[in-house]
Amino acid sequence: MAGIRMTTGTTAQARVWRAVMVVAVLGLAPAASAQTGTVNGRVTNAATGAGVSAGFVVFCTSASCVSQTTNATGNYTATLPGGTYTAYSSAPATLVDEIFDNIPCPMQPDCGPFAARDLGARIVVTAGSVTNGVNFALDPAGTVTGRVTDAATGAPLAGVEVDLSTRFDNGVATAVATSNASGVFTFSGLGPAAYTVFTNGRTPANTHANMIFGDLLCLGSCNENTALDSGTPVVVTPGATRSGVDLPLPPGGTIAGRVVNSATSTALPGVTVAAFMRAGVGLNFVGSATVDTSGSYSISGLPPGSYLVRADSGQKGAVSEVHDNQPCRATCTVAETGGGSPVPVAAGATSTIDFRLDRGGSISGTLTNAATQVPVQGSVQVFRVDGTGVRLATTVDSTGGNFVASGLTTGTYVALAQRSGFARALFNGLRCEPCSPDQLAQGTPIAVTNGANTPGINIALTPTGVIIGTLRASATNAPIVGAEVRVFRGSVVVARGVTNAAGLYTTNGLLAGSVTVATAAPGFANQIFGGGPCPNNTCDGTEVGQKIVIPTGIGVADIDFRLGPATGIPGAPRNLRASQGPAGVQFAWDAPVDLGPATSYVLEAGLSPGTTFAAVPVAGTTFNVPGVPPGTYFLRVRAANGAGSGPASPELRLRVGAGGVILPEPPSNFETSVVGGRLTMTWSPAETGVRPTSYLVEVGSASGLANIGVVPVATAAFTFPGVPPGFFYFRVRAQNAGGASEPGEEQMLVAGNGPAPPSVIPTVTSTVAGNVLTLTWQAPAFGPVASYRVEAGSAPGLANLGVLDTGTTATFLVVPGVPRGTYYVRLRAVNALGASTVSDERVIVVP
Repeated sequence: MAGIRMTTGTTAQARVWRAVMVVAVLGLAPAASAQTGTVNGRVTNAATGAGVSAGFVVFCTSASCVSQTTNATGNYTATLPGGTYTAYSSAPATLVDEIFDNIPCPMQPDCGPFAARDLGARIVVTAGSVTNGVNFALDPAGTVTGRVTDAATGAPLAGVEVDLSTRFDNGVATAVATSNASGVFTFSGLGPAAYTVFTNGRTPANTHANMIFGDLLCLGSCNENTALDSGTPVVVTPGATRSGVDLPLPPGGTIAGRVVNSATSTALPGVTVAAFMRAGVGLNFVGSATVDTSGSYSISGLPPGSYLVRADSGQKGAVSEVHDNQPCRATCTVAETGGGSPVPVAAGATSTIDFRLDRGGSISGTLTNAATQVPVQGSVQVFRVDGTGVRLATTVDSTGGNFVASGLTTGTYVALAQRSGFARALFNGLRCEPCSPDQLAQGTPIAVTNGANTPGINIALTPTGVIIGTLRASATNAPIVGAEVRVFRGSVVVARGVTNAAGLYTTNGLLAGSVTVATAAPGFANQIFGGGPCPNNTCDGTEVGQKIVIPTGIGVADIDFRLGPATGIPGAPRNLRASQGPAGVQFAWDAPVDLGPATSYVLEAGLSPGTTFAAVPVAGTTFNVPGVPPGTYFLRVRAANGAGSGPASPELRLRVGAGGVILPEPPSNFETSVVGGRLTMTWSPAETGVRPTSYLVEVGSASGLANIGVVPVATAAFTFPGVPPGFFYFRVRAQNAGGASEPGEEQMLVAGNGPAPPSVIPTVTSTVAGNVLTLTWQAPAFGPVASYRVEAGSAPGLANLGVLDTGTTATFLVVPGVPRGTYYVRLRAVNALGASTVSDERVIVVP
């Protein structure tokens, strides 16, 4: 199965055990009987044609596997019960195992029943049948080898763990090797594939930074997905050795020091000290260490550069702090960490940073069962309430019902207690299912002062009720598996349950009172308990049904449903997608799973969102369009039957370039760092759409500009060795034969921790009351901010309706008299140096 992690050097003994264990884990196939057929084949070495003796061929159904050994000439005959099988080989490690028919596996552990069932050709066995030609011609295995060295001196580095990965069977196949005394590492037994190679943070004594083959430096450990998307591919061919996959690791620096109580100078063991590096709009975590019993810590292997360092006290009775001597109001935020004093780190050198943490205040109390007054075990979350909203400060468990939450800075807090089987309760008796930020803010304020305890924060927990029942098909009484059941209090969903293999569901955590229960079962006619079917087959709690009274701490059973098949018009088709076919653009979609069954479809295409210039009837779930002219199209598909036409699928936006070639989607998942003036930027191709063949990196001095340069790159990575101090804006477009995509998310890079425009606005919300629009947003993590800029357009990405500077640092804006219509709104934070990158877009409808 893809994703297995192994070490190199698979032995013949391990190979035999693997074949045996497949049968043990998945269950033995039924014994041979008169209702059997035979399968014949041969396992050979593809390079020499010689038979492979004492190998295995494993045959699997959906429930079980059975293996057959090859003879001295590589031939085998398997007698199998009737059924449908897939098969794979298990041969010596010098050969590459395959899934039938001709699908090589990258590494031996990844050739197994799960991959075979996903990828293999089907072999149908019937009583008395003879199937010949189930053959396996196995390629000789390939090898990857290289050296790990100190980038500064060229000296070998021994004991470094190196990972080799490739994507296989919708997962990742990974092997691990360790460099020897000469710095050499070797991976053998590899199938033909493109691999990525990287170190993953386990260098000896953490003295060096990590890297991905292709000269990509990692901050902290290298991310496997980043390596797969952005690393230079290491291509392995049958029987060949791919050498020179060398990893020169830069020597790192160290941040070390002591963490003590500011009043007593005694050690604070268990505190976590973490180092971060600013990368444009956020912070990259690079490394951390736990303070030992002497109060000391050390974070090694840090790439040279400027770091922000904080000490997170946890439950050590102290206030968390950012260097230099900046206490956090609760758990340190990105903004608080980003406002710390930078710590320079040089290669091979140690920067000493000590923390003297204040004792802080605490709250204490008892959790009890409200029905019995007996103390109960549970957890307590303490939230700080101030001008920035409600923010989690700490979580503690009670012992014998008693709890103490410490390390709190002077301020105002609320406390929330919870335990399985009881309702969440605030310190004032307010209970919630679950608790929203607005509800948390309604808790009784708890004043905390540094160095003092606030006692008497006692919270009584009320036992909750449960609802239990079953879902079955009305025609057959068969259980309905994997369906959701929703519990409504009014029109609000307060609990959910999913049916198991027996059709049984359980919803828990319910407060006493009246609720309604409804189903959400795809393909069935959904209903509310004690009432009729739900309109449009979707229950929202407003339907008339039987009120179910939940007593305190008691379950209500037998809330059963018998559902018939969905009827009426079909639901919306799912997963509309487009691919490049040899005769044009191939559209495909999945049939709807709710409402009535579909008998036909209509594919709709428009030149702007929601519009239609063509509607094409389609009998099945695929349709080919030859010669699509260049342009941007918006497509939807509807299902129909005798009852009428159903709702449209989610809209697919398709861009077609030169020659009718579908353009790739913009890349995503950007990661950026600047270490010693060296820029490393990586990204991922879009998960949907066609694969790009290359990329364009655009660099500008302001948002939206590419005045510094446009650089073509072949892989999903960009490096530049001499980035000067300052700030820059980056965008990346994916390319193929049809042209370039739209740019991905714009990134602002700050090199040298100098002054810069603000970082991006994290969240924007909107409310409409009549013709009055209210926008609210969250301040950026990095400032300073002088004002905010609002951009409004009539379509996505446009600002054709106006650009407004608020002229203030207030994080809200009220706009009266807004005409009816649909608006696309984005915000930027602004200061004297420029504007931030744009926020996520809000679609606002004024009715």
